Amino acid sequence: MVLPLILTLVIVAPIFLWMYSWYISAIPKHYVKPGTKLQKKVHSNLRILEQKYHPSWWCPFGTTQTVVRQIFRDCPSLPFTREIVEFDDGGAAGIDWLIPEGADDTTPIVVFLPGITGSTHDSSYVLHPVKEARDKGWKCVVVNPRGLGGVKLRTTRTYNAATPHDFAFIAKMINERYPDAKKLGCGFSMGGMILWNYLAMTGENADLDGGMIVSSPWDPLVASDSIECFIPQLIFNSFIAKNLVDMVRP
Repeated sequence: MVLPLILTLVIVAPIFLWMYSWYISAIPKHYVKPGTKLQKKVHSNLRILEQKYHPSWWCPFGTTQTVVRQIFRDCPSLPFTREIVEFDDGGAAGIDWLIPEGADDTTPIVVFLPGITGSTHDSSYVLHPVKEARDKGWKCVVVNPRGLGGVKLRTTRTYNAATPHDFAFIAKMINERYPDAKKLGCGFSMGGMILWNYLAMTGENADLDGGMIVSSPWDPLVASDSIECFIPQLIFNSFIAKNLVDMVRP
């Protein structure tokens, strides 16, 4: 009785997952003002956005994709150079530079911001884009928040998505050091929230020429409610909370 049930599941489960992955496949939604320079550039250079996105049939759910990525993550080893940034209040943060051969003061710079408890060497979702940008000949710098990336907290101040002042300090420093280089910010998850708050705060006076936000919540309150549900709370919240506690642990 058990064996036929197992065989049935082995046959039916892959078929169900494959059918479901095709059912949820869709063309990505574009939120851009028609007729603008940005819309034309995106349309002409990113033709893939006009195609349907098909998730892996064996892992079509967002939660399982996150878990699988964490279990089987691949963190390439890259020759970063560490720089310690000292803030006016006595705090400090570590930023990691990756400079390609032949780079000069005009070489474009991509500034990466990891997620809530991510840092340079343990965030594969940051390291792979860094590697790709480096291979294109661009300078890369990963901005680790206070208390992360191997730099201990020096004050009681940490970081949050609504306070982009530490990033503003670092962006200004980079712009003053390389005034002739194009600079692009790329933030992931909460790093994206910090980046968009910085851009909203500075507007046309930003020390960046552009920004790219990846996998960041549109509505933090809705995202907070979602992650408090049973399964996300069990899988993600406990992990994030542990990392945050470790950050402030003496």
